[in-house]
Amino acid sequence: MNLPQTAILSLGGPCPIPGMSPDSEGSGWFPAFTNDGDDIAPTSEIARVGSNKTRQLLLSFLRKCVFVEGRWKEKPRKVLFFGFSQGACVALDLVLGMMKEEGEERIGGVVAMCGWLEQGMGCKCAEKEGVNVMVVQGTRDPLISVAEAKGKEVYLRSLLADPKNLDVVWVEGKDHCLPGKDYGEMQRIMAFFASHMALRNIKLEAMSDVYEV
Repeated sequence: MNLPQTAILSLGGPCPIPGMSPDSEGSGWFPAFTNDGDDIAPTSEIARVGSNKTRQLLLSFLRKCVFVEGRWKEKPRKVLFFGFSQGACVALDLVLGMMKEEGEERIGGVVAMCGWLEQGMGCKCAEKEGVNVMVVQGTRDPLISVAEAKGKEVYLRSLLADPKNLDVVWVEGKDHCLPGKDYGEMQRIMAFFASHMALRNIKLEAMSDVYEV
C-alpha cells in the first residue's frame, strides 16, 4: 500500500512456531501447534493464555511508542490496524479490549483479513461511538467455511456497541490469503482506510494568512 501522508508499521507475532524460523518463515500471535505439529484449538486454555499475553505486549508497545506526546496521543482516531489470519483475530481482540479499558486510546478502525474472533475472545464494547471494523472473508477459505464465518459474524456484531459498525466483505472464490488480483476487494479496503483518515493540505497550511479553527 502506497498511501500519502501515512506511516505504516509492520509487527511480527511474538509466538514461535515449532520447526519454523521466526526470521525467515514467520511466527504466530498465539500458540497454534504443539511441538509434535498437532493443532492447538484457538478456544483452548493455552491459546487463550497466549492471546492474553500478546494483547498485553501490544498494549505496552502502543503506550510506549505510538500513543505518546508529539505522535498520535492527541489524535488516536488516525491510527488503524490491519491483520491477517491469526493477526486479524488478535487485532480485533486488541481493539475491543482497548475500548473496554478506561483511559485507553480509541483508534479509528481495524481491517481483519481472513480472521475472526473466537468464542470467548474480545470484550463487549459499551461506548456508543464504538470502533469501525471491516472483515474480509473469502468464500473458498479452506480454514473457515462460509457457514462458520457467518456464525463468527453474529458473535462479533454482538460485541459492538452498534452492529452497523461492522462491514463484512465477501470475496467470491478467495481462499485463505492476503489481497490478490481482485480489484473490488482492494478497492473496498482502500475506501475503508480513506473514510477514516484525514489528508492534510500541506500547501494551504504553509500559507501565512491561513489559520486552523
